[in-house]
Amino acid sequence: VLAEQVTDEAGTRRVYPEPAAFGLLGYYSPALYGSAELEAALDEELSGEGAGNPLSEWLDDLLHRERRGYDAELTIDLALQQQAIAMLGERRGAVVLMDAATGEILVLASTPTYDPNPLYTDIESSEEQLGAARAYWNDLIAREDAPLLQRATNGLYVPGSTFKMVTATALLNEGLAGIDTLFRDEGILEVDGRVIIELNRPDESRVDWTLEESFAYSLNVVFARIGLELGAELL
Repeated sequence: VLAEQVTDEAGTRRVYPEPAAFGLLGYYSPALYGSAELEAALDEELSGEGAGNPLSEWLDDLLHRERRGYDAELTIDLALQQQAIAMLGERRGAVVLMDAATGEILVLASTPTYDPNPLYTDIESSEEQLGAARAYWNDLIAREDAPLLQRATNGLYVPGSTFKMVTATALLNEGLAGIDTLFRDEGILEVDGRVIIELNRPDESRVDWTLEESFAYSLNVVFARIGLELGAELL
C-alpha cells in the first residue's frame, strides 16, 4: 500500500507509508493546497466521483449511501522504484523505466523529494495542524533544490538519445537511406571543434554499421554523421 485513508482516534487522514513513492504520489491537502501528481490525476477515481460502475453509483445516489472511493493499482515495481531513489541519492534528477512491450511504467522517480504526510489537511483539521502544514509548505517552496518539482514529468532536460528517433525519421522520410544502409563509426568524430567519442559500440573492431544496428546500439557517431548529412534546415 502506497497511500490510504486512515481513521483512528486522531481523526481521518491520508497516510503515505513508502518514502520511495512520495514524489510519484504527490500530496492531498483539500483544505489548503489541493492535490498534485497522481493524487490530482486520479482524484475522481479516488473520491468515487468517476470511473466506476454507473449502476452502483446510481444506486448509491438513490439510496443516499455514502459514495466510496475506488482503489488505484499502479504498475510501479516498488523494489525498482526504491533502487532508483537510492541510486539518485542527493542529486537532482529523475529515472523513468518502462516495460517496452506494454508501455507500463515500472519506475518514475524524482529527487529531491518531500514527505506528503505533513501536508494533509481537511475541513476538520485543527488550527495547529493547519499551521504545521503551512510551515512545512513554506520550507518546501523556499528550498533552492525545488523538491515539489516532479522532475520525471516536468523537468526540463535535453532529449539525449531519444532524439535519434527524430534523426532517423528524417533520414528515412527523405529517402536518403534504408535500414540496411551502412554508416561508418570509427569511435570518434570531430564536429566544429567538438569531439564526439563513441561509447556504445558493442564491437570496437567494427567500423561499418547498418542504420538498424546504429539505432539499436544508439551509436552517437553515426547519428552525428546523419545529422550533418541532413543539415540543420532539413532536420
